This record gives sequence, C-alpha cells and structure tokens, in this order.
Amino acid sequence: MKEWGAQLLLLWRIYLFSQNNITRSTLDDIRKKEKKNKMTYIIAEPCVGICDTACVEVCPVDCIHFTKDKDVGEEAMVDGFDPEGKQLFIDPEECIDCGACEPECPVEAIFEESEVPDEWDKYIKMNYEFFGQEAP
Repeated sequence: MKEWGAQLLLLWRIYLFSQNNITRSTLDDIRKKEKKNKMTYIIAEPCVGICDTACVEVCPVDCIHFTKDKDVGEEAMVDGFDPEGKQLFIDPEECIDCGACEPECPVEAIFEESEVPDEWDKYIKMNYEFFGQEAP
C-alpha cells in the first residue's frame, strides 16, 4: 500500500505541474516542507564497489549522485570507471519519492529509510552526512 501512496502523490504533483497551477519553486517548497530534512531512500552496502547505474537511468529527476558535485551518477556510467570503495547517493532535496530506483537496483541496495536492515544502519548516517545533514 505504501508504494501506491507514493505513486499517487507523484501523479498528483505531475498533474498540478502540468496544469500550471503551481510553479516549480512552489512545488519545491511543498516537497521541502513534507520532508523536513528527512532522507527519502538510503543506498546501503550492496552498492559499495558496484555502482551499477540502473537506478540513475530510471530516476525522473536525476537525484542520484556519485559525488557532491551533482554529477548525476554520470561518472559511474563511463567506460573504465573504477567503483572500488565508492557508492551512489540519493539527494533528499531533489528526490520526489517516486520509488522508481528501488526495484531497478540489481544488488538490492536501495531502501526507504525506515526499511534499512539493521546490519546496514550505518549507511543511514553516511547518507545524511554526505549531504551535510545531521542524522536523527
């Protein structure tokens, strides 16, 4: 049922945006108020050293990054990229909570924050710190 709720919210936002009833900045303001500095999705240990970009390719808002430079994971898609010790991150300010990335991850490394397995809890803090936020 959670998936339907997120998808309906996304469809509602797309509808409002397409009808020009709100501006992009208004949409961003609404999203920021909803999130209150909460992570949307966390990328955990299975991604480290893999950096498969299937999630990057399906993201409708390009919120999955390899570095803080907002490279949109592009570097990880280049031939000869060495993923050793690296991983991708989802920017909570840009993510629209559509969930498209989660089923596309071939190593099942993407989780809603509340669903991260206990053995990978440290990745919650790592994701917050990557984007300069304090973990709860």
